[in-house]
Amino acid sequence: MSLRIKALIFITLIVGVELLRGQTSDEQQLFENVIEQNESSADFNTLLEDIEYYRLHPIPINKADYSMLVESGLFNSYQAFQIVAYREKFGFLRSPYELAYINGFSEEDIIRIADLLTFSTDFSELYYKPFKQKTSHELFLRYGSVLEEKRGFKEGMYSGDAGNYYLRYKLTSRNVSAGITLDKDPGESFWDSRPDFYSAHISVKDISILKSIVVGDYTLKVGQGLALWTGFRNSKSSLTTSIDRQAELSRGYTSVNENQFFRGGVTSIELKNLTVTPFYSSQQVDANITNYDSLGNKALGVSSLQESGLHRTEGELWDKDALRQSVFGADISYQKRYFKIGLTGFRTILSSHFEPTSDFRNLHNFRGSQLDNFSLHFKHIHRFYNVFGEYAINHLGGYALIQGVNFSLENIRLTFSYRKYSKDYFSFFSNAFSEQSDVNNETGFYIGLEGNVNSKISYVAYTDFYTHPWLKFNASFPSSGTDYLFQLNYKTSKTGQFYLRLRHEIKQVNHEKDLELPFLIDQKRSSVRLNWAIDLSPNVSLQSRYEQSLFSIDDQSEQGYLLFQDIKYKLNKTPATFILRTVIFDTDGFGSRIYAYENDILYYFSVPSFQGSGLRYVLNVHYEVSSQIDFWVKLSQTRYADRNSVGTGWEEIDKNHRTEIRAQMRLKF
Repeated sequence: MSLRIKALIFITLIVGVELLRGQTSDEQQLFENVIEQNESSADFNTLLEDIEYYRLHPIPINKADYSMLVESGLFNSYQAFQIVAYREKFGFLRSPYELAYINGFSEEDIIRIADLLTFSTDFSELYYKPFKQKTSHELFLRYGSVLEEKRGFKEGMYSGDAGNYYLRYKLTSRNVSAGITLDKDPGESFWDSRPDFYSAHISVKDISILKSIVVGDYTLKVGQGLALWTGFRNSKSSLTTSIDRQAELSRGYTSVNENQFFRGGVTSIELKNLTVTPFYSSQQVDANITNYDSLGNKALGVSSLQESGLHRTEGELWDKDALRQSVFGADISYQKRYFKIGLTGFRTILSSHFEPTSDFRNLHNFRGSQLDNFSLHFKHIHRFYNVFGEYAINHLGGYALIQGVNFSLENIRLTFSYRKYSKDYFSFFSNAFSEQSDVNNETGFYIGLEGNVNSKISYVAYTDFYTHPWLKFNASFPSSGTDYLFQLNYKTSKTGQFYLRLRHEIKQVNHEKDLELPFLIDQKRSSVRLNWAIDLSPNVSLQSRYEQSLFSIDDQSEQGYLLFQDIKYKLNKTPATFILRTVIFDTDGFGSRIYAYENDILYYFSVPSFQGSGLRYVLNVHYEVSSQIDFWVKLSQTRYADRNSVGTGWEEIDKNHRTEIRAQMRLKF
């Protein structure tokens, strides 16, 4: 009997038990929906930090206005509108269960946010002064390492040791927060006149007309992200109607991504319906140097910005802090009830000339040392629909626009969105909804759908049609593509759920054969996923998944599958939780690779890619010594059956396995 057949029999038995009793992890499902389809290195930490923050400081559901509800990120525009309308008509909400009577909330939504809300009607606690309320302190210490020796260490190419060291202190209260973060990646020197990466900030909110002020490192998120959005962004996922951006305008930065923040200061001043937010930032960033002044000891020209944040080899260290990037500008927004419109303008000044490579596809890219960006963004919500959009330009004539509308009816929610990004549009900080990572050279139309058949069956789906009117990577002519997703959810019991997900994408890419005149052909990728979750008892939980992938281009085709089983066990008399995952995977190559989100230590995210054939084992342990002290340990190993080495280049390991350990301690006081 083949390994695949045994795996399917095993997972079928799990389903049989699940049909009797089950419970899904709504929080994990939320993270996975957002994260797993984001194949780039993105800043996911803020997702979990938001939830941890609202656990300590629940949102006052009976006091929060529309803006506060939306900016929390826990509610979309329509849900926030419905909460305020319900309060105005019926008075205060008394419990999370009352949300079930408000249009726009599913049972899953209520379970996900119930612990993050307070339904108190005593508002005296909301009127406070800085540093006079209860303040929490957290100190994190983390260490991680790959146990096998990589080629870069073996041949002395890396400047530091194999450890990943992390320290973070964070102070949080109702309206004051401060933090310091230090981080060293594997292969980097631990200390070279200063830590390889450091970050600090202090922020204060809600003092008279001063809505917020942040000094130090911060994120800034404006409109739909066409001109200015630092930090994590939502991409296409099974949250199919959640493409309208919802975020707090500015906040202190606490993550370790070395490229997705500003360093300087930002403040928001609120004058009745008008909010003025000036900001300034100046910092050294990594860049690929193309022209260097050895006498002046500075870069004169760069071809691109480095985004890896790694400084291990001589070449990576050469590009470190090669460019000073200064930014100043302001956002002015007017909001009255459920209508908001804002105008943003800022200038980016570089210390060196920015000159992309002479590749023909870069013909329309920005060149220079100064760039001005402007955008107009707006939102309007009505009883059953909301409209959102943004229009952006730069001083060179490039433009970008996105326009969308959400409809929310009794059992169905629809999203329509149109985007058009010109081939010569550019902003150093654009981070909008798109098929590709760059916000230019794209036109698209997106349709998202969510609905309920009955109390047990629900579904989500999206379709995205897009074109690229100019050349792009791996496409030497204007190209196009389509992307489809459908997911069917079935509640097998009061708390249990399983889902079936289908995804199919077709895009045009260059023909790979060596021809004098290249041409485009269709590249197709499809996947099918079955996922189940089960609680055998309050202390024992299981999750099972089977996923099949198909990939084809020209006369070549690949296929692959992945199966994993999670077991979560919480000891009765000991404050310890164990999560064990076993993964079986077998894919023909890179085209049929499969991604799967996995549990990790707090504030650390893992979305490994599986290609080839092998097994992966993961053990997570969380031990709560007391209410002030926690420990996490994660041990994982991937063993391949189809190769004798793992990784490429200086990351290559001369073995068929890769073992990683990560440990973290948190002190709360």
